[in-house]
Amino acid sequence: MTPPDDLYADLAALLRDGVPEPPTPTIGLCSDGIGLFYPGTLNTVFGDPESGKTWVVLAALTEHLHGGGRAIFVDIDHNGAASIAARLLALGAERDVITDQSRFRLTSPGDADEMQQVVKDAHSWNPTFVGLDSIGELLPIYGASSNSADDFTRVHSAALKPFVKLGASVVAVDHEAKNSASRDYGAGGTAAKKRVIGGAYLRCRIIDRFAPGKGGRAELLIAKDREGGLRRHRDGKDAEPLAAKFVLTPRKDNSDMLRWDFYAPEPGERPQAPQGTTGKSLDDIIALIDALDPPARSANDAAQRISARRVDVLEAWRLRASGGSRNHAEPPELVVPGSQPPCPEPGTTPNGHVAGTPGTGGSVVPNPHVGNREPPVGGDDGRGCQACSRPLMAPISVERGFCEACFKALRSTPPPLPGTPELRAIGA
Repeated sequence: MTPPDDLYADLAALLRDGVPEPPTPTIGLCSDGIGLFYPGTLNTVFGDPESGKTWVVLAALTEHLHGGGRAIFVDIDHNGAASIAARLLALGAERDVITDQSRFRLTSPGDADEMQQVVKDAHSWNPTFVGLDSIGELLPIYGASSNSADDFTRVHSAALKPFVKLGASVVAVDHEAKNSASRDYGAGGTAAKKRVIGGAYLRCRIIDRFAPGKGGRAELLIAKDREGGLRRHRDGKDAEPLAAKFVLTPRKDNSDMLRWDFYAPEPGERPQAPQGTTGKSLDDIIALIDALDPPARSANDAAQRISARRVDVLEAWRLRASGGSRNHAEPPELVVPGSQPPCPEPGTTPNGHVAGTPGTGGSVVPNPHVGNREPPVGGDDGRGCQACSRPLMAPISVERGFCEACFKALRSTPPPLPGTPELRAIGA
């Protein structure tokens, strides 16, 4: 039996002219000439509702059409043909182009059979850009679970990979996970979504909410860049460096037209928007921390009293303590809940234990390293234990605000400590 021609890579042809250059993103060009999305592979933009994800994909699609490319937009997220057409025209797409089905097609498949027909038709006109909104709506029409790696792999092979094999740049929209620990990883559902990415996996965060006639702003962070062609041109200090700011503004000469730009970050520029959907920036949250009366005793205390996502309040507290955002007075002393006066340094009491905790009657509490009163000095994620300043790595420790050792010691302390609001908030 003769194997198919494409079963094995032809490395002789590939290397005939030397080692090929690594792939580079060429679609969705930023102000510095660096693209956001890679051709011939799967890219994804994910984020919270109304964060500008669809606008980002449509802007990149419009740019691709201006360059002579052929594009299709698969709308499974119920945007509607009228809405998509209006947005494309507002972004500057030419009417003659988007009405020419040899250049552009818009489809809203309602089931797997219709989606497979779209895939089959693509072989006859070879689109070079495929926008799909969204992965979250694509899976159900195939009867697939968003939490199943096997289901996602099956749908990816049937509905996304065929476009990639045609050489198209596929840019899909997906929704960010709701669980705070999962959000750090990426979009909601199975981790297979991130694993199959061959291009850029960008997190979209709102800065100024998009509104009709007013535009809006969002920032795109690099959650994954398989080839490294985008990340190498961006500041690497953050785990998810800023890839670009997407800015949409009304044109002064025509209120129906929108100007859009992907602005490359300035040297040293870092992400600005908070991780949550409250619209509060980190500076906003720092100002709220400053305004608390009485002052917050700890990051945990501030997180309970401020209406914002806990992870954003913890990050704002860290920046405030380090002076990394703007100039502030020294933060209040970090106090282990219920400990008055502050515990002595480890080793100053017998057996290295910390004495003098209320409710113990002067007894020794097995808490081997509580006592460092310096502000947290975060680990790789920029956060530290509120009691001992050790770096917090595990998501559950970040949520609690305490490392595992301090948390266990605090929970083992006799009453009245377990009844304090601080311990109730960290899971006691």
